[in-house]
Amino acid sequence: MKKLVLSLLFVAFVWSSLPGWAADAPAAIPEQVIDVRYDKCPVMGGMPQNDVTLLKDGKLYHFCCPGCVGPFEKNFKTKVGEIKNPSEVNLMITNVDGKSPVSGEAAVADVFRVEGDSITFFSSKDDMAKFVSQQPSGVATPTAPAGHGDMGGGCGM
Repeated sequence: MKKLVLSLLFVAFVWSSLPGWAADAPAAIPEQVIDVRYDKCPVMGGMPQNDVTLLKDGKLYHFCCPGCVGPFEKNFKTKVGEIKNPSEVNLMITNVDGKSPVSGEAAVADVFRVEGDSITFFSSKDDMAKFVSQQPSGVATPTAPAGHGDMGGGCGM
């Protein structure tokens, strides 16, 4: 009887730890990405930058500086409603197989690069950096991982 109780406790412990483990796993890339384009940052009103982004619910939002990402996400429903005259463009996912074009490892949703109307997902920031460095000179590299941009300036108008 004692072994049965201990076995059940062990199974209960393992079972209860699984949801926490699954939550830490990186998010798979979305099946579709829509680039939401607009003239003014929905938080501070500055000019949205291509390298300061948030990918949420399959939509890509742009901000004038990294400090705007958190407040937008915190008040998501309100801030989305405040976007003036948005246009939505379906981005072509270049690696629909879900693998990083550099390492072949599974790509994750929070490391990507947008060029024009295409988006490429990577397994890590290092993979993305290798990919960018392999591009012929003169090729623009407009986008960094979601929510990670450096404007070198500041936020606002």
